Amino acid sequence: MKRRIARLGNLLLASLLVGNGVGAVVITHPALHTLEPDAYLKAEQELTRRYRGIMIGLMPTTVLSCLALLFTTPRRKAAAFRYTLLGTLGFVGMLATTAVELPLNKRTLELDAAAPPDDWQEMRWRWDRFNRLRTLCEVAGWLALCLATVSETDD
Repeated sequence: MKRRIARLGNLLLASLLVGNGVGAVVITHPALHTLEPDAYLKAEQELTRRYRGIMIGLMPTTVLSCLALLFTTPRRKAAAFRYTLLGTLGFVGMLATTAVELPLNKRTLELDAAAPPDDWQEMRWRWDRFNRLRTLCEVAGWLALCLATVSETDD
């Protein structure tokens, strides 16, 4: 029963990240791209401030929950272990791409929204590319964790 609760907690954490990531890629960021540069920068600054406090805990906690499941899987050759490993790698990929995004987020917060620099749009397009990659890692990781859950047996 403890293992099922751990799986449920892991899927909950992963689902929160994936839902946020997909929503941002499909809804939030395309809408922001329609704004004038100063309004776009101000909106990005607000989003970045709000996400920072949540993601700084949610992202590593999700990876730690994946690792905990990996290390407590009794059968290393079982499909559940392999899928959990793939899921963990997906969320580690999420952390790696986030490491590229963090300096861009820091710079975004430092800018004057009333006078966005000329390279503002280029910087955001770079961030968007890494964000899409991060979201792809999250979706792949989440799918693998779901497959691990349904393939796990009560051994």
